[in-house]
Amino acid sequence: MNFNNEAPSRTTVFRELREFCNGCNSFDEEYTGRPVSTVTPDDVARVRKIIKYDDRRTCHTSQNTLGIASTAMYEILQDELKMKKIVSRWVPYNPTLNQKSERVRISRWNI
Repeated sequence: MNFNNEAPSRTTVFRELREFCNGCNSFDEEYTGRPVSTVTPDDVARVRKIIKYDDRRTCHTSQNTLGIASTAMYEILQDELKMKKIVSRWVPYNPTLNQKSERVRISRWNI
């Protein structure tokens, strides 16, 4: 049999089997484990503020300062703020025309 992407993960199968063996036979109950996403708008605002203040910070130091998980940190930076690390700075994926011209000006000044 081939389930493709519709098959549950191995962990889910073992968890359900364990619960079934312990007498729980209702699979309609909502799972009360870890939430799917731990990113909140407050976390996004705090990360944006920290990156704006110091764009050379690493993810590790930022997540330790803010007390959020590394997966949430990367989700905020890549999915919410649309940023990526270039050399040693966090920059937007799609910079605006003003941001591009500012980079050119700074690069020429540094040469």
